[in-house]
Amino acid sequence: PQNPKTPFNSNIYFSSTINFNIFFKMVNVKLLGRPCCITCEQAKFLLKRIKTRGVKFEGQYINLLKTNEYKMYNDFIPVILINEKLFYKQEEGTKLMERNLVSAILNADKVWFTP
Repeated sequence: PQNPKTPFNSNIYFSSTINFNIFFKMVNVKLLGRPCCITCEQAKFLLKRIKTRGVKFEGQYINLLKTNEYKMYNDFIPVILINEKLFYKQEEGTKLMERNLVSAILNADKVWFTP
């Protein structure tokens, strides 16, 4: 017998799901470097290659000799910032990997929310 105050049959189970929607905003990638820097040119080539393969981002090259905004990175060029967050800086023993850069760009723009 069903309790008259219960508006549904107690044998029915309700499952609720939350729909997640993903919205994308354009990713901003900044390459900080200097002229005549071989590793900066390699990083620039890598970013161009990634873009031609269909990865969408806004790219910007910043010459550290012409700005003081990023002077803390002068000793670590090339430097890559993704949405103003440090992704990569050249240090001894580090190597810029294309797959890591692609993954960081693809995942940097995702904003998750529940409707």
